[in-house]
Amino acid sequence: MKNRKNYLWGPKALLVGSLFFGFTLGYDAVSADTVNTSNQPTSGQVATKNDASTLSSNEKSVNNQGTSNQNTSSQGTSNRNSSGQDISNQNSSKQGVDDNQDSVPTNNSNLTSNTQTSDSSNQKVDSTQSSANGWQKDTNGRYYIDDNGHKVQGLQTINSQKYLFSSDGYLETGEQQVNGSWHLFDQQTGQMKFGMQFISSSNKWAYYDLDSGSMAYGLQNINGSYYLFDQNSGERLSGQQLYQDHWYYFDAQTGQAVTGQFYLTDDKKSVYYDHQNGQMLYGEQQDQGNWYLFNMNDGSRQYGRQFIAGGDKWVLYDRNNGQMLYGQQYDEGNWYLFDSSTGAMQYGRQYINDQNKWVLYDRNDGTMRYGQQYDQNDWYLFNSMTGAMQYGRQYIGDQNKWVLYNRVDGMMQYGEQYDEGNWYFFNISDGSMGYGFITIPTTGKLIFANRNDGTYVSGYHYFVDGYSIYFAGWQAEIYKGWQNIYGQSVHFYDDGRLDTSILNIDFPHQSINQTSEGAPEGCEGASLQMALSIKGKRVASLQEIYNQIGYGDGVSPYDGFNGNPFGYGRSYTTTVLAAPLASHLNNAFGVQTRDMTGAGINEVLISLLSNNPVISYIPWDFQVGPGRDHFHVQLIYGYRNDGFLVADPLQYARGANYWISVGEWNYLNHNLQPVGFGAPASMNVAVI
Repeated sequence: MKNRKNYLWGPKALLVGSLFFGFTLGYDAVSADTVNTSNQPTSGQVATKNDASTLSSNEKSVNNQGTSNQNTSSQGTSNRNSSGQDISNQNSSKQGVDDNQDSVPTNNSNLTSNTQTSDSSNQKVDSTQSSANGWQKDTNGRYYIDDNGHKVQGLQTINSQKYLFSSDGYLETGEQQVNGSWHLFDQQTGQMKFGMQFISSSNKWAYYDLDSGSMAYGLQNINGSYYLFDQNSGERLSGQQLYQDHWYYFDAQTGQAVTGQFYLTDDKKSVYYDHQNGQMLYGEQQDQGNWYLFNMNDGSRQYGRQFIAGGDKWVLYDRNNGQMLYGQQYDEGNWYLFDSSTGAMQYGRQYINDQNKWVLYDRNDGTMRYGQQYDQNDWYLFNSMTGAMQYGRQYIGDQNKWVLYNRVDGMMQYGEQYDEGNWYFFNISDGSMGYGFITIPTTGKLIFANRNDGTYVSGYHYFVDGYSIYFAGWQAEIYKGWQNIYGQSVHFYDDGRLDTSILNIDFPHQSINQTSEGAPEGCEGASLQMALSIKGKRVASLQEIYNQIGYGDGVSPYDGFNGNPFGYGRSYTTTVLAAPLASHLNNAFGVQTRDMTGAGINEVLISLLSNNPVISYIPWDFQVGPGRDHFHVQLIYGYRNDGFLVADPLQYARGANYWISVGEWNYLNHNLQPVGFGAPASMNVAVI
């Protein structure tokens, strides 16, 4: 591998040597085959500039004096550029020897001898004298004659360039070992080379110290970049390399240590090399403003959710580029939240500012939760799609219940609650909305919650539940026992039911005959006249009343009175239905009218209990059925003995005033329909 030569003395040389025996005893020949290699760095060490002192103590310095064929103005300059690369072959005019010449300068009277500096204790000079000094060449090679006319040997400095001469004085080239260190000498000029050099004979790159020229080993920082050289051969290494317990990667072309993040194709992984020294890094690392995680064993970049033991936190790394992620993130089918500063996974209830919502993240695995969730001793509800916390009254489908969540903090509410203008009661155990009659545990108060929407019935009025009548006070309390309501003394059972057996309602009123009033078809108006007398209002004339309602043959009974109330009967019904009747008369003549179509017995009784008579659609002959035309309107003005008191404006079948059982009334009212119009049955209008 090394270019080495063994040199033998010829006969002429032996003769000259014997003549100068005394002179040569003081020199040791330097041979590449016999040098000491003990100074070569051992494993893990790096050759330093201290090698230069070793070389300089064994060198001779030879300087040209006088004039020669060489360009002396350039000979004092080292043939190296700033990066340490040998440039001796780039400009031959700056070399001590012109590589384009076939021979070194010959002895000539015009050439003065070159000056050399030598250390006679370490260098050997050939005893053969020559009348010419400087560079010479013969069939064996190049050599240099000093001022004493002798061939120089060993390491010499000539015109600021270092050369190596064999024991017989000939110029050495290529790789040579000097005092235990390997050096490289140019194949053409013989000058010592420095910096990064390619050795073609060994097919390798090596580096030679810029001061001493010694071959470097191990990790070297060269112009700010790191390189690694084989500990034995000095060859520049590439690819993945383990050096002093650290992994590096060196570029295959330049040999420079790779820094930053790098993908190892063979290992199919991305790793991270320190930007300063090229060492592989592990664990959490920040690179170019982003955090990454690298496996503690093999340095591979990590992805997805990872636990950072040192930080006692879970974080998420992008599954494509490995960057730490922050905020809301969707990963493997679940939503998570990561702290905007540390990237730490968040747990429990969290506010998402940019979406203006509170959400819940599982306190164990951090996944977003949905639906009903129990968190820190309270129940909450989170939207099944967005995870947003829900507020107010909410229906829980899988449990078939309505519950109430605080409109500020979202916690499930229990007991009596006031929400959006109404009172509700929610079971103290499961939070379910209550309906019907409820005894409040804390007060013992009996209340009634609407069976449809759970709102309390309150406001001081009667109401119906099932087949019974009840009364709710201003605070929604259900009345019991004897009570004076609207000027009437009434009695309620202990469960709140009204005792109807003792009721005696009989409103004084003026009896009116519609026929006598000139309106044989005007039963609706006459019934209103009697109601006005009960309410203590001026009794308007029938003409005033029907003008208010509107009438005529072209008028639909859904809008007003169809026909002429002041005319006589015809083959089909002439009337106005309950809804338009209530609509046209409401707030007229000092009273309000309310459509009660579909009302039952208790609804009519409640109107009477509230001092409001009821205009009711009842057939004049109390007959209903197919093909019959018995349509008629009368006034209910009282109640007693489980029956209604009715005033008939026609005063025909049962007289002006009569009693009818609630059962019969209910049957007739719910089955009477005007012929030809398909109008609804069970029509009634309360006069308030």
